[in-house]
Amino acid sequence: MTKLPYARFMILLILLLTGVPAASAADNPGLDRSLSIRFPAFSLNAGEKIAGIKVRSSHGQIIHSCLPGRWTCETQGNSVHCYCLHQSHAIAMTGRLPELFVRNIAGSVSQLTIEATVEYLDSSGNAYSKDFRESELIIK
Repeated sequence: MTKLPYARFMILLILLLTGVPAASAADNPGLDRSLSIRFPAFSLNAGEKIAGIKVRSSHGQIIHSCLPGRWTCETQGNSVHCYCLHQSHAIAMTGRLPELFVRNIAGSVSQLTIEATVEYLDSSGNAYSKDFRESELIIK
């Protein structure tokens, strides 16, 4: 048995636990590139909470890590929308946002573009959103 780097092992473990079939390099030699996307820590105003995130990649498949309680994700093509099921489950800590993974990146990783949006609720329960530039995200 060969040793896998820890990050690759964790990605494979997440894929196994979420039921997503893992593509092996032997089966798809051009589809073994992947990377992770995380939102940076940022401040929230008093009473503000995060109700969801939307992330889209120019190519590849996006999967998510563990979600905050009572959150769900919908995947459509190369985008994912994760959100709380009810306003009461919005989160007040940016550290609880899920880590996302882009798998099966065809072509050069340098040609990959990422678009991300965070959906907020203010202290009155009104929704608004903020777009994040690719340079603001933590992409590894």
